[in-house]
Amino acid sequence: MREIEELRACILKLEEEYYGHISNEIEFKLDTSLNSTRATLEEIIIRIENAVPLLSPDRCQVIQKTLKK
Repeated sequence: MREIEELRACILKLEEEYYGHISNEIEFKLDTSLNSTRATLEEIIIRIENAVPLLSPDRCQVIQKTLKK
């Protein structure tokens, strides 16, 4: 569960620093992922990326790098 809290903290940091707002769809996908006991962090990252198809690949890499820290 610690990893989930760290993931949420990273996403909030990304929201503040890069986007100003993360859409409700991302939040929904994240909640759906976190409710799955079998979801790995990698799966959650993929689901977040799938929730924001309009983000450039560079921004998706920022998400991945931040979450993997």
